[in-house]
Amino acid sequence: MQPAASADQPCAQGQYQAKRKSTSWTAMLDEQRAAVKRRLKRSPGYENTPALLARQQRPRGIRSTAREACLPQSTFPQELPNTAEQLLDESFVP
Repeated sequence: MQPAASADQPCAQGQYQAKRKSTSWTAMLDEQRAAVKRRLKRSPGYENTPALLARQQRPRGIRSTAREACLPQSTFPQELPNTAEQLLDESFVP
């Protein structure tokens, strides 16, 4: 059973479409990857930070995505299924 949508946060068409990625999703990935790469270029000592931050932010991302898609949080793996290298790879779309 899916949770009801709120007036300010409608569900994503009431279904989970893992195979279809929207243009806004891929644009957001590009934007976030570019920001991380700029920061790493300015501060090379933080080269291990992307993996750490990804693990730390995973619970927040699950909550946000579950709410937006109107799916239970248990739909998503609790452990990060991707490496930092994959997350920064421009050709990789999770």
